[in-house]
Amino acid sequence: MAKVVGPCSMAMPVIASLIFVAIVFVSTPASAVLPDCDSDSGVDFQMSTDRRVYVPGALMRVRFTVTNNSESPLYFIRRLSTCSSQLGQYSLSIFDHKNRDNRNSGCSVDSLMDQLDAVEMLTDPNETIILRQGEIHGHEESIDAPVKPGTYRLEAVLFPPGFNPKQQQILSQKHMRILECRVPAPVITIMVK
Repeated sequence: MAKVVGPCSMAMPVIASLIFVAIVFVSTPASAVLPDCDSDSGVDFQMSTDRRVYVPGALMRVRFTVTNNSESPLYFIRRLSTCSSQLGQYSLSIFDHKNRDNRNSGCSVDSLMDQLDAVEMLTDPNETIILRQGEIHGHEESIDAPVKPGTYRLEAVLFPPGFNPKQQQILSQKHMRILECRVPAPVITIMVK
């Protein structure tokens, strides 16, 4: 007896392959793609906490600051947060002694980057800040401390906007400097007891 092969049975391996590729793509960290900035980038990213010792589950205030140390102005997104965005973001991880991340929250904001007028967006004072040399932009976030007592490592990384090569070229021609690489903040250690 001949086996009948229909379009659905042939599509299953293709769908499985696409799902595998999507999982690999989504699970690949941005750090694998973007290089870290060197000291010549002129951008400093810092993180600080309101205390070094917390009771389990207490509210932690974590402050993030970006400083432009370059003579060239830096165009920077105003609403920077840990919410994943192609316009720029920072990540925050809280690692325990077994190197497990204890943050369980996340969000994402998606923009149609190819349809975005980068110059218009970066010159809109409601969306962007122009940091001149020595100027600082800061943001504070309140998060819950881990609930298990122990020593924890806070690690944060600032990510650049995801403008495409054409948008980057236009910005370069207009001398509009943006962050182009990852900037890790110095690691902070806290105790929960």
